[in-house]
Amino acid sequence: MPIRHDSLSGFLRSMIHRPGLAAGDRLLAVTTVAFDIAALELFGPLVVGGTVILADAATVRDGGRLAALAADAGATVMQATPAGWRLLVEAGWPGGPEFRIFCGGEALGTDLARELLARGREVWNLYGPTETAIWSAALKVEAAHLAGSTVPVGGAIDGTQIRVVDPRGMPVPLGVPGELAIGGVGLSPGYRRKPALTAEKFVPDPCGGITGAVLYRTGDRVRLRGDGTIAFLGRLDGQVKLRGHRIETGEIEARLAAHPGIAQAVVVASGEGASARLVAGLRWREGVTPSTPDELRAHLAGSLPAYMLPAAYVPVPAFPLTPNGKIDRRALALAVGREPVARPAADLRLGEPAAAIAAVWCEVLGLGQVALSDNFFDLGGHSLLAMAVQRRLNERLGLTLDVVDIFRFPTLETLAGRAAGLMTGRAEAAAADTAQATGRAASIVAGRERLAGRRLARSTTAPR
Repeated sequence: MPIRHDSLSGFLRSMIHRPGLAAGDRLLAVTTVAFDIAALELFGPLVVGGTVILADAATVRDGGRLAALAADAGATVMQATPAGWRLLVEAGWPGGPEFRIFCGGEALGTDLARELLARGREVWNLYGPTETAIWSAALKVEAAHLAGSTVPVGGAIDGTQIRVVDPRGMPVPLGVPGELAIGGVGLSPGYRRKPALTAEKFVPDPCGGITGAVLYRTGDRVRLRGDGTIAFLGRLDGQVKLRGHRIETGEIEARLAAHPGIAQAVVVASGEGASARLVAGLRWREGVTPSTPDELRAHLAGSLPAYMLPAAYVPVPAFPLTPNGKIDRRALALAVGREPVARPAADLRLGEPAAAIAAVWCEVLGLGQVALSDNFFDLGGHSLLAMAVQRRLNERLGLTLDVVDIFRFPTLETLAGRAAGLMTGRAEAAAADTAQATGRAASIVAGRERLAGRRLARSTTAPR
């Protein structure tokens, strides 16, 4: 997805103006450069003479370490997805009275927004697709914006136009659902080597009044509210947003359909918030022995990034349909969310602490059973769930696991080995303490016995 230099420079100028960046700002950069929003973190502060503080990957995955870095480095502003902010909140991050919070990449839930408002001077909800040079709208979140389940989208940034349109591209009345369309200097020239998709998404603006003006149709279903903000209602197509990544489920379905044993595949997002995951509903061909989840993941891994691999693969005899004959994805998401996930047979070699780890994994991942060879992240785990695993294991087993250990030892077998090592070390330390204490007690007793013996000897010695 190419972006013009003038689009990026215009975006940075707008961000400096609103939500605002200044020479005194120290921005804590946490976003991988593979994600377009990193451009604001890397270039924004430098343009105004501010400071960029780079967090390494291990720190970004650990809420406690990230909170410590923010405090130690004197960070004044940070940008992250809702998942990233929740990682900090759940780690007990206190925030600061002058800290400014930029949040975007997926819908900001009002429950998280309340937590963030209590931890900073300002909270900004940012919205925009890559096709329009990162962010296209910004909203300073106030208490009045917390009435629904998600914070609304705000007004357009400088040089950008936002409209709610019908299928013809014409504006819809206030309060009527429509598609969000974006125009202005931030628009990309189109998808590289995909002219048909470019023509479908970048369309002539029938109301722009400028020859050649173009709108980008986002595919987001929205509604213009009376206060000028925009309520997000979901997607018009099969695209889903998961932990900051926009995922075309159709691409995953096409890869699954290429499997010789699969007659039909439908991929949906099941669950909400930190527990959301991709689930593939599969209709297998008659007479075919279904592949295992590991085999299906291997089939997809050669052509798809890790974040697009479904966490679960559920056999579906027949897909639910809407009244007009289309697949009812909402009903399917509910159905597969209730189904027990097909897993390999439980490993009978599980002992402690592996059994305790397996129980915690099943709790946080919604699984029925796991095996020693299972990988936490292949099963749908991510950084937020890793924090939950770390917290529960430390509480139940009395360990001092670091969240980074979940990433360093991702399989049940290796994590159990790490936990066993910590438990052995703890037991050895306790034994050493006991031995030392016993030694001290023995020496005290022996000393007392010698003293008592001398006193007894003096008292029983016959006078001469």
